[in-house]
Amino acid sequence: NCRRRAHAPFHFYRGDDGRRHFAWALTGNEEIFQHFDRERLSLFQWYLIQWIEIENRAMKFLDENDLHERCFTLHAPGDLNHPEKIQALFDFLNLEALRPEPVLRGRTNKSLGQTTVITPDDEHECDSILEKMPARYFEIFNREPYSQYNWSARLRREMQPNAAKTQLQSEVSC
Repeated sequence: NCRRRAHAPFHFYRGDDGRRHFAWALTGNEEIFQHFDRERLSLFQWYLIQWIEIENRAMKFLDENDLHERCFTLHAPGDLNHPEKIQALFDFLNLEALRPEPVLRGRTNKSLGQTTVITPDDEHECDSILEKMPARYFEIFNREPYSQYNWSARLRREMQPNAAKTQLQSEVSC
């Protein structure tokens, strides 16, 4: 009697706190989450907080180990659709390509017939997180590679909030 186990794309584990946690994510027990009511966070807000924490951890690792020179930056989704940027990545990693120019087949990170629309509710959810987030979590966005991208203005807090929203909306609709 052989039972076949179904493969599920999501995997959970039981943490030290006795709760189930998604395996490839933060638990919500991290310091960054202590500034928010975790039970009331939307999925978008959870991902936003998690992304900011993971970016901070990555930059800390690169700083502590002096590894910035060994890091190649791709701006998603745009750079993933450009053969010249992918070739630059191959060159950076000293990889030999099978063809003179990378062939990008399949999905090109475009929504078929759909444009991303940022709603006032999305803006409110984002603002409510950014307003409560301690300033130290935004320091990395004043540095490369983030500072070279217009979307990071909202996180650098260099622009007025409305100007940053307009900038973000124009980039998402491209």
